[in-house]
Amino acid sequence: MDKCWVLSGDISSVAHWAQWQTSADLIAAPVGTGVAMGLAVFTAQRDARMHIPFLMTSYCLGLLYTLPLVILAWIFSDEISHWLGLQQLPVMWFKLAVIDGWLATAVGQISSYYLGRRQHGRVLLSLLLTGLPVVLAVALGSYFEWSSLPLVALLTMLVVYLLAHLYLWLKFCHWQQHTKDPRSFYRIALAKLSPYILAGFSVGMLTPLSILVVRSAIAHDMSWYAAGVSTALWRASDWVLSTSQGIMYFHFLPILSQQIKRGHGISAMLKINGKVFLPCVMVLISLFLLRDTVLPLLYDHRLSVDWQIAALFWGGDIVRVLACIYLIGLYSMHATKAITIWDIFSQPLFAVLLILGASSSMLDVGYAYLMTYVVYALLCVSSYFYLAKRARKS
Repeated sequence: MDKCWVLSGDISSVAHWAQWQTSADLIAAPVGTGVAMGLAVFTAQRDARMHIPFLMTSYCLGLLYTLPLVILAWIFSDEISHWLGLQQLPVMWFKLAVIDGWLATAVGQISSYYLGRRQHGRVLLSLLLTGLPVVLAVALGSYFEWSSLPLVALLTMLVVYLLAHLYLWLKFCHWQQHTKDPRSFYRIALAKLSPYILAGFSVGMLTPLSILVVRSAIAHDMSWYAAGVSTALWRASDWVLSTSQGIMYFHFLPILSQQIKRGHGISAMLKINGKVFLPCVMVLISLFLLRDTVLPLLYDHRLSVDWQIAALFWGGDIVRVLACIYLIGLYSMHATKAITIWDIFSQPLFAVLLILGASSSMLDVGYAYLMTYVVYALLCVSSYFYLAKRARKS
């Protein structure tokens, strides 16, 4: 998809789209990393009659507690667009990105619901049905050289996400018609899911907000081209992180939730390290060795990155994968307080380091990135083992 943006403009187009995408994530992520994670965990641990109540409660909570973010983003859209470096582009595109992010919460709820039920085929199908139309729209727009390609992509997302909401409401109506006293089920689900709200705001809101700050700081202290290069480096390796997150989320989250309930949290996590972390390390090392081939292929033949910069960025990704694995473990243990506090030491810490002066060169950015995730990984790993040992003793 990034290749299409480059073909339709230049490397800065990737950074601009990334800003809109992150703006949408800023709205959707507090749900995806909050109540939607709780939905997957409790659906895996509870009997089938509670599944729909958890889904509907998670869905309604997600829409309600992210609505103020949407309103604030629309009120201050001009100021935010200027701060993001998008002042030369239509403000309505930013507003559409915000609405898309809010509506995208339905897709996350559907995925979490089927994930908890371990219906992986339906999870994959829902992701394909909601993601593929956007990719096709961007590819067609790039091929036919449409002038308002971002608008086409944003409107495509809007239509797809509205259909996801329609699907959920049809499912809810069918369940309520065949259930006596549905309110009692909702009260139980609300009590269980509420603690995940704060964790969702911490991980889901601070992370994309910090990414916006990071990209803006690099663009301000160096250039938008430098911001585009850094974005290209992260996106080139992002599929590795996304794959590890996907495997942990779609496959190991329900399994780990059940193993922790039986007191086997440590042994289960050690097995996961061998199955997920080590392959990711090997892939990232291969990406580093083949960087002079991969980066021009993905972006532009003129894109060349020094080996030290690539090593720092992708070395940070290696540690980030480790942190991600143990973060999922903390979700499985319902450790919402640890998740909330430790998240400050991930992307927010990275953003603070750049604001304090680490964005003057790409090398400094790389060092700050690596150091940030070493700290974050240590916190997540140590917390998981401490809580797992305590749970086993009890």
